[in-house]
Amino acid sequence: MFGYDPETGNRTFARTFPSQGAARPPVFCAPVPSAPVLRQQFNTDFTRVAASTSAGADGGYHAGYLDSAGTFTDLTKTTSDYSGVSKQRAVGFNPVTGRLWFETPISYGSVDPDVGPASSRPEPGTPRGNRLFLNAYYNVYFAPDGKTIEDAHDATLTAFSSGGKIEVRTVSGGFQAVGSNFQVGAPGSINTGTPVLHLPTGADTCRPSAVVDSSTFLCLGSEGKKLYKMSINGDRMTVGQWEILPESNRTIEGVVISPSGSDFAFIAKAGQSRTLYSMSLTDAGQPRHLVDLGEMPLGLAEWI
Repeated sequence: MFGYDPETGNRTFARTFPSQGAARPPVFCAPVPSAPVLRQQFNTDFTRVAASTSAGADGGYHAGYLDSAGTFTDLTKTTSDYSGVSKQRAVGFNPVTGRLWFETPISYGSVDPDVGPASSRPEPGTPRGNRLFLNAYYNVYFAPDGKTIEDAHDATLTAFSSGGKIEVRTVSGGFQAVGSNFQVGAPGSINTGTPVLHLPTGADTCRPSAVVDSSTFLCLGSEGKKLYKMSINGDRMTVGQWEILPESNRTIEGVVISPSGSDFAFIAKAGQSRTLYSMSLTDAGQPRHLVDLGEMPLGLAEWI
């Protein structure tokens, strides 16, 4: 994990989490997870990364975390069920409580990483279709409220405001927006009864990537090469679309908004090479080249 100065591109810190034995951080089908998904692999101060291992003493899957020394801390409570084998994988940190959540084939659970296995407890909800053991490329991912469990793949269709009060999601025919500044609702409550924000005729059907404020969000074009600034009109039923980046053949792989809401950062891929850029949301022009990242797949987690 690396930190960069958004003005100069200078590296401000670097932290590694070397694997220990069979312990591995979460892996995803998409080579570069979106920022909200990637962020929840880490605890609050980025000193721990969620991990699971298939080398438990009972031969099962155990949940825990890796620290920067590469030490895996096993947080799995000894099971007393019939199988006698723990099945805890698909791990992630809850963004509000800080507890480490995990999936089993039939349920969710969580554990306090500072207390240890004795704090492990079952949590409400049912995993979707036993996906965990059909394909291990998932983790437990939350909406910013820390209550609503999202599918990791939904992150490519959903964007939240930094405080989590506004949610914008792609649906057939346009977008649905839920939050105090749109209509009554909360993250996770989107349904067919929510009004749709309609795109103008001929607009690109894009995917929300970041919410700026109550009337603006950024949206990634259908081919992943264009980024649009979306303005929600006063009727709260229609939305305008404007290109915010110059024309290029680069693929955009991640977008995060600055805490002030005045700038954004993104990774652009050309061939196999990736580059980190930042840009003002208010001034037109060329994005600021920060640093070349090379060919390793990387994703943005947060603007600190």
